[in-house]
Amino acid sequence: MMIPNLVGSRLGKYEIRAEIGRGGMGTVYLGYDPLLDRKVAVKVLAPHLAWESDFVERFLREARSAARLRHPSIVTIYDVGHEGNWYFLVMEYLAGPTLAQLIARQGPMSSSRALPILRQLADALDYAHRQGLIHRDVKPGNVIISDEGQATLTDFGVARAAQETRLTATGSVVGTPRYMSPEQARGDALDHRSDLYSLGVVAYEMLTGQVPFTATTPHAVLHKLIYEAPPPVRSRRPDLPPAIEPVMARALAKAPESRYQTGRELVQALEQALAAPASAPPESRPAPPPTVTAAPVPTPAPAPPTAPPSARWVWLWWLLVSVLGWALGWIPGMALAEQIGHFIGPYTALAEIVGSLVQWGLLGLVLGTSQWLVLRRYLRGVGGWIVATGLALALLGSVKWLQGAVADTLLMPLNDALIGSGWEGIGFLFSVVLGMAMEGASGLVLGAAQALVIRRRVDWAGRWVGINALAWALVVPVVSLLTWFLGEPGGPEGLWLLPVISSAIFALITGLGLNRQLRRGTGGGK
Repeated sequence: MMIPNLVGSRLGKYEIRAEIGRGGMGTVYLGYDPLLDRKVAVKVLAPHLAWESDFVERFLREARSAARLRHPSIVTIYDVGHEGNWYFLVMEYLAGPTLAQLIARQGPMSSSRALPILRQLADALDYAHRQGLIHRDVKPGNVIISDEGQATLTDFGVARAAQETRLTATGSVVGTPRYMSPEQARGDALDHRSDLYSLGVVAYEMLTGQVPFTATTPHAVLHKLIYEAPPPVRSRRPDLPPAIEPVMARALAKAPESRYQTGRELVQALEQALAAPASAPPESRPAPPPTVTAAPVPTPAPAPPTAPPSARWVWLWWLLVSVLGWALGWIPGMALAEQIGHFIGPYTALAEIVGSLVQWGLLGLVLGTSQWLVLRRYLRGVGGWIVATGLALALLGSVKWLQGAVADTLLMPLNDALIGSGWEGIGFLFSVVLGMAMEGASGLVLGAAQALVIRRRVDWAGRWVGINALAWALVVPVVSLLTWFLGEPGGPEGLWLLPVISSAIFALITGLGLNRQLRRGTGGGK
C-alpha cells in the first residue's frame, strides 16, 4: 500500500519538514516543535497497521515502554500522539550516519574504532534489560553515530516489556533475519540474551565487514542461523588475533544459556581477545639464557577510518561525469557500429543487432566507468558496477532494433492514422506514453543490473531500480516536448545532440536520486 507523504503538514503541534526513512512499522520524518524551538524525529505508524487495533495497542505500549528509558546511548522519546487516522511517536533528532552506512562506506573497522561503539551499545542494552525491556531488532541500521563518536541505539519500535508477550502470539517473528537470534528465528519466547546474540552479529560485521549468514532469501538465512555454525571470524579477516574465535563462537552460540549473559561481559571478552598477539603463542619451553636486546619500538595503533566525504554535491558530479561518459561512449560507438555494418552487410538484421550491441555495450563500459569514479568515494567494493552497466546496455542495445521494428510496423501506422483523422494531440500523447513504457522497461534492466552490485553495501538497492526506470521514462516526454516546440535537429548534429540532451536528463534524475539515498541516513530516529 502506498504510504502518503506527510511533508508540509502538521501532526499535533509538530511541523513535518522532510522524510528521514521508512521501516516495517511506518515512516520517520524530520519534524519541528515550534513551542520548544527544536528539531524532532516523528515516527508515524503505517496506515494499514493503524487500522488494526492490536497493532495500535502494541504501538502505544511500545511508546510508553521506550519513554521510560533514560540513557545517553538510547534515543529519547518525547511524546506520543494521535491526529485523525495517524498515530505517531516523537523522538530526539540525531544528526549523523548509521553504523550500517559507515560499514558500507569504510569496510571492516579497526579494534580502536569498533570497541568504543560496542561498549556504548552494550551499556545501553544492559540498562534496557535491567528495566525489563528487550529491543528485538539490534542491527547497524538502528545505530546512529555522531561526529564525536557517540553511538545511539534507535527504534525500540519492536521493543516491549519482556514479560508482556500476550500481544504477539508465539510463533510470530519480529526483527531483521540477518541479525536475529536462533530462538527469534524459530518464533520462540525471547529474553535479553536474544539482544546479546544480535550484538554479537553487529560486532562480527564491524570487524569483518560481513554478517555471518547470507542467502538469497530471508527463509534461507533463518535456516542457516538455526542449523549452521557461523564462519570463523579469521576466515574473513585473518589479521585478527586467534583469541577472537572462542569469543565470537560464544557470542553467537545457538543456546542462550551458552552465550555471554550481559553486554558488558561480551565487550570485556572482545577487548581482551583483540589485545592478544596476532599469532598464536609458541609452546612453553625452558627459558634460554638472558640476552641484552634493544627495547622494541611500540607500533602505533591504527588510526580510525576517516569520515566519508559529503554527499551534498554528488548529484552535480554524477551529472557531469555521466554526460561526459555518454558523449565519449556514444560517438565512437556509432562509428564502430557503422564499420561493423559495412563488414557484415549493410541494412541487414544481423548487422543492426551486432552493431547496436557493440555500440551500446561500449557506451555502457564508458558510462559505467565514469559513474564508478564518483560512486567509489562513497561505497567500497563496487568495481562490478562497470561490467554490470556495460552488460545491461549491451543487452538493451541488442533489442533496440526490435523496438524499432515493432514501432515501424505496428505502432507508427496507428499513430499516423490518429494524426490523419485530426487527432494530432492524441497521437502525440500516444507516442509519448508508449515511449515512456518502453524506456521505463530499459531503465528497470539497467537499474536491476547495478542494484545487484550494491545490494550488500546499501539498503536502497531496490529503490535504485525504480530511480533508473523513472529517469529513463521521463526522458521521453521532455525530449518530445523540446522537439515539438523547437523542431527535431537535422544534419550531423542531430545524431549526437538528442542523445546528449537525453543523457543529461537521465543523469540529473539519477544523480538527484543517488544524492537523496546517500544522504538519507544523516538524520536519526528511525
